[in-house]
Amino acid sequence: MIEQLVRFDIADYLKTPKDIAAYLEACVESDPGDGSLIQNALTTSFKQTLYERSGHEPEFVQALLDEAATLFTNGERELAHFTLQALVQAFITAD
Repeated sequence: MIEQLVRFDIADYLKTPKDIAAYLEACVESDPGDGSLIQNALTTSFKQTLYERSGHEPEFVQALLDEAATLFTNGERELAHFTLQALVQAFITAD
């Protein structure tokens, strides 16, 4: 039997703002200290997914902003920053 490889895209699995925050948190925790993992996490596909969902689902944007506010309130400022950065970069770089 021949195995077929399928292209993996994390954006296909991030359905909720909590999923996104958890993904970014895992990237922050695993980052070697130079920010490279976070920058790689914010792929074009990831940003495009955020951009598309934001255009069709204003409640998604609000939930993501609420998630960032909760993270900030809970003392997870870096993660709140990256969550907001992901949303902002989605709008800046999506064409």
